[in-house]
Amino acid sequence: MAGVNGWLIAVAAAGLAAQQTYRDRVDVPRVLVDVRVVDNAGKPVAGLTPADFSVRIDGKTAAVDTMEWAAAEDAASLTSAPSRPDVVPPHGRWIVFLYQKKPDLSEVAGLMRIRRDLAAFAGVITSEDRSAVVSFDTQAHLWLDFTNDVPEMRRVLEHDIVVGSPPRLDPGPAPSLTGRLAAFSSSNTIEQTLRLLGETLEPLPGAKSIIVLGYGMGTWIPKFQSVDMDAGYPEAIMRLQKARVSVFCVDITTADYHARQEGLQSIASDTGGFYLQSHIFTTAAFDRLAGVLAGHYVLLVEPPDQEKGARRLQVALTHRRATVIARRWYVAE
Repeated sequence: MAGVNGWLIAVAAAGLAAQQTYRDRVDVPRVLVDVRVVDNAGKPVAGLTPADFSVRIDGKTAAVDTMEWAAAEDAASLTSAPSRPDVVPPHGRWIVFLYQKKPDLSEVAGLMRIRRDLAAFAGVITSEDRSAVVSFDTQAHLWLDFTNDVPEMRRVLEHDIVVGSPPRLDPGPAPSLTGRLAAFSSSNTIEQTLRLLGETLEPLPGAKSIIVLGYGMGTWIPKFQSVDMDAGYPEAIMRLQKARVSVFCVDITTADYHARQEGLQSIASDTGGFYLQSHIFTTAAFDRLAGVLAGHYVLLVEPPDQEKGARRLQVALTHRRATVIARRWYVAE
């Protein structure tokens, strides 16, 4: 039960009606945290227990109340410890591909470089998954509504989105992005598009993923040698976190470093995703992405206190070495 219930009054036993005992009971809202754990080969580590996780909120130890493992494939193919009875059955994923286009199409070379690996990555989609494809130039365009049609997805990612034009799509059965098309067409920044995706994905069950194929976010300010994020960025992050959306950014720029990659890195770390470059080892980038999306833990965490507002979140392992991927803050309402 979420929230503070306040004072609960218990009436004493018969014969002591005049006497009342007061108990101060506080129910602390739990925090739902999606955590991905991968080994050095990029494969997810299954079979961990709550005792394997250390969670801190604003530097204070927080207890893991319950934990579940959500997998998209047979856990036997993962790096695993002994199986556990609290592991939940595999279930489908919600994945949105968001391709960030430049109006002058100067980033097309980057997409051409990765398109075969990207199309091959579509092969990890299972019959239970649902994926959609969106692009953004000066506004958002929907190329493919939620589907598990892998051949169609491969065609859109490898061919249509590179050389074609966005199709006219009729609204499909729920859940559907087509019904949100009018709202998407009015968004004029990628931050607004991400916010709208967060709003659309929020009612869907479980954790969701957005894979951004992009070249940068924010505006480079030479005077301060830093990237200034759009005014709509905080609201986009709030919506994505509320919807349990992790953003994974694949940088399609051909450069070891460019200033606007910091914007992509920020939204990835703020939502529990990660940032990858693609200009050197493209296949390795998508292999790692496929591994991370294969399974994750869902932790229900009890905060150490009732403080409200933005709170720092740190998740680590206690007894083994592996890479832990989780959002780094949340808002306690």
